[in-house]
Amino acid sequence: TLVLSGSGSIATSSGVSSANAAVFDISATTSGVSIVSLVGSSTATSGVVLGSKTLTLSNASGNYSGVIGGTGGLTLSTGTETLSGVNTYTGSTIIQGGSVYLDHANALGSSSGLSASGNTNLYVRGVNLAAVPIALNGSNTQMHLQGDGSYAGGVSGSGSLIKESTGTFTLSGT
Repeated sequence: TLVLSGSGSIATSSGVSSANAAVFDISATTSGVSIVSLVGSSTATSGVVLGSKTLTLSNASGNYSGVIGGTGGLTLSTGTETLSGVNTYTGSTIIQGGSVYLDHANALGSSSGLSASGNTNLYVRGVNLAAVPIALNGSNTQMHLQGDGSYAGGVSGSGSLIKESTGTFTLSGT
C-alpha cells in the first residue's frame, strides 16, 4: 500500500503501476494528487482509494483495470488512458485533453458526470455503458462509439458523436 497524506506528492515520478493486491491511497491528502499515469491491475477491493479527493493524470499512457473507489473524482489533463475496471467512484470525471478508452460498462463507476473539453476523444468500446451524464464541451470533443453496445445516459454539448466499426450501438438517453 502506498499512502499519500497532507501535501504528499509524486507528481514528477513516471506514474503509478499497480499489481497483485496493491493499493494507492490519496484519501488523506490535502487537495488530491497529480500523477503522470496510472497503469496495471490491482486485485484489491479498491486499488485506488480516492476518499473525497481528485486524482489527476497529467500525461497518461496506459491501461488501468483495477478498481478506483471513493467519493472523489478523476481528471485526465492529457495523454491516453484506458479504464477497463469495475470502478466505484462517485465524483466527477473530467477530460481536459487527450483520449480516454472505456472498456467496461462501469469504467466511470457511479460518476456524477463526465465533462470533456479541449481536443478530446472519448472511446466507448463494445460495452453497455452505465448511464453517467456526458458533456462534450467544444467542437474538438468527440465521443466514438465502437462495436456493439449501448448507452442510456444523456449526452450534451457541442461535441460530436461518431459511430465507428461494425455492430449496433444503441443510444436511449435524453
